[in-house]
Amino acid sequence: MKMRRIAALILSLMMLFLCANSVQAAKKSREPEITIEFIDNMLDAVAYPLIGTPYELGAKGPGAFDCSTYISYIFKYMGVSSVSGTSRQLAGNTKWPAVNDISQIMRGDLLFFGSPDAPNTVSHVALYLGEGLFIHCSVSGEGVAITDFYAFYYYEFFIGARRMIKEIPSGIEFGIPADMMTYAEEAAALMSLTGGDYRYASVPTSDLGSDWAVVFEETEGGGMTSYVIE
Repeated sequence: MKMRRIAALILSLMMLFLCANSVQAAKKSREPEITIEFIDNMLDAVAYPLIGTPYELGAKGPGAFDCSTYISYIFKYMGVSSVSGTSRQLAGNTKWPAVNDISQIMRGDLLFFGSPDAPNTVSHVALYLGEGLFIHCSVSGEGVAITDFYAFYYYEFFIGARRMIKEIPSGIEFGIPADMMTYAEEAAALMSLTGGDYRYASVPTSDLGSDWAVVFEETEGGGMTSYVIE
């Protein structure tokens, strides 16, 4: 009888030990919930301070990044390790709902883009900030930067987005501002009409006293030709 009591006591202690370890493991594995507040804190704590960090394919930071390692780094810095992988892997992560309509993107969404060579294949990822702006690590030479949808070819080669935020707060704005959308559409259309190897489109809003856009196209001889949209 005494031996049975001792065995039962040992078994109880082992179960308590295992339960305690399970609770601790669960606490360690639980990641912060991704909310608008989380995104705002992450931007201030790590994403914005890294602006200007150079691009290097495969680099994992903090001295250099590529587009996907930058996104992985800023989330991991805030305790979220599940946002990791290449741009294609992130785009294919069905854990997060897909947002395929550009008018429905919102702050905190991951944005995915193709390229002129492969417009339907994801090759770039960015984090949407709202107001038509996103932060990313660009191969163009800027490195980590804030870019808008009318710059380069981003609007034309937007493929879709993934939404990591589950609870959408009231008053959130979706899509791109109407005036920026107009310029993005016009710039993309003009770049398509010109053919060639187009590189850059921008919309200064004060230099000429009115809104305008300029598209730069690389010519066969390596020079640049500009086109103005008024």
